[in-house]
Amino acid sequence: FLQQIGTACLNSKISVRELLKRTEVHYEGLQGYFALPDLNQAEKEQLETIIKYEGYIKKQQLQVEKARRLEDKKMPHDMDYSLIGEIGMEAREKLNKLRPVSLGQASRISGVSPADINVLLIWLERRFAMESKKDV
Repeated sequence: FLQQIGTACLNSKISVRELLKRTEVHYEGLQGYFALPDLNQAEKEQLETIIKYEGYIKKQQLQVEKARRLEDKKMPHDMDYSLIGEIGMEAREKLNKLRPVSLGQASRISGVSPADINVLLIWLERRFAMESKKDV
């Protein structure tokens, strides 16, 4: 079957789910070889889409979660970005001018790189840790 549809043969056991991840393999083709439930066309397409793209979907979900966490990280309103030498000059200027209220907002500013956001995240965590020690 796999040779007929132009995909690599198996060297070891894999699940039907793993077979369905292959571009050339479709649910209908597998039904002749495995005892799979009879689904209508829409259900077959939905199942294939979910399985074939689950890696991409998980990656997107992780990116969405990361963006949400950045939105939750609030920036101090009195922050002087020029004191953070590890971020780029353009980022410092834009951050001081635009005064984002969260890391998520800062990440959407043109000229503020992901590396700048990581530096700001570390800086905020250190500042929070130092403030927590003062309270003790």
